[in-house]
Amino acid sequence: TRSLCDWSSDVCSSDLGAVCVKLDFLSLTVLLAFSALVYVVNGTFYTVIRSGLNLRLRDPSLTLVQMAAAVVHFVGLTFFVSSEGRAVFLFMSIVVALYGTFRLNTREFILISVVQSLSYAGVVALLYQYRPEAMNIRQEILLWVCLSIVLSQVVMIGGYISHLRQKMQKQNSELEKAVQTIHDMAIRDELTGVYNRRFLMDTLNQEKARSDRNGFALSVCILDIDFFKKVNDTYGHGAGDEVLKLVAKAGSETLRVNDYFGRYGGEEFLMVLTQTSTEGAIDGAQRVRRIIEALKFPDIGEDFKVTASIGLAQYTPKEEIAAVIARADTGLYKAKENGRNQVVCSE
Repeated sequence: TRSLCDWSSDVCSSDLGAVCVKLDFLSLTVLLAFSALVYVVNGTFYTVIRSGLNLRLRDPSLTLVQMAAAVVHFVGLTFFVSSEGRAVFLFMSIVVALYGTFRLNTREFILISVVQSLSYAGVVALLYQYRPEAMNIRQEILLWVCLSIVLSQVVMIGGYISHLRQKMQKQNSELEKAVQTIHDMAIRDELTGVYNRRFLMDTLNQEKARSDRNGFALSVCILDIDFFKKVNDTYGHGAGDEVLKLVAKAGSETLRVNDYFGRYGGEEFLMVLTQTSTEGAIDGAQRVRRIIEALKFPDIGEDFKVTASIGLAQYTPKEEIAAVIARADTGLYKAKENGRNQVVCSE
């Protein structure tokens, strides 16, 4: 993005400056001197931005500083322009303020306007002292008053736009949070916070396609909390919910970041272990089983414990998702049949 000073230099030297020189409002020497100064200032801004030093500042874009430089450039030229052409450069300096509409806040708008107004007041004072023949004091005072009035309107409009921008940013932030909440509700189980069945099935289909395409191993585990109905009947459904939450938390935190753990239904949970063969799946499932076995439930009872049975199956290329889940369910049935609190592979 070209800086404001760059823009000011182009307008002044190629268009406005050339016209002023042609009409004898400005000398060519002054124009060349100010153009050279603009290139120096632009070079400084370019060096700062390219070196990354601007990233340490509150405003890395240096918008306010660049606007101030452009304003000083235009207002400074009014000292050397004849009285007939002075208003033109003041007009162009006001245009510079518009470049901050979508960046500056109200306080910064006031600051740049004060700089602009005081700069021209300084020019008038210098003209009165050093070039009184090149000015009409009444005209200059009128120009300064008009400039100040216009700048006050720019501040009001810019401040209003700044307020709208901040309001829109806040609304966008709230909208993003709402969208994220809706997204989480769509893929998360409301009670436990882990992935829900729909998300798990979608993920399984994606991983199946990846496995068929690249030959990656894929394993599926079904975890069932042992004697969960007894927990509800003995301690109540509140205790059952607490068990589900802690088991879900333990299972999701134990797996790798590229694995998926979610609630399959009731007290059953599904684990999707990507790029994992049967041996690795057994290790992972055993780790989850041991952590669940060690869980404590102080709100239910000091001696209260739960265990989990897990059945697993490794995906076979081109196999239907329902088939691999059925095989994992067969392993779970065998784990229950063999005494619970164990991991059994369907094969």
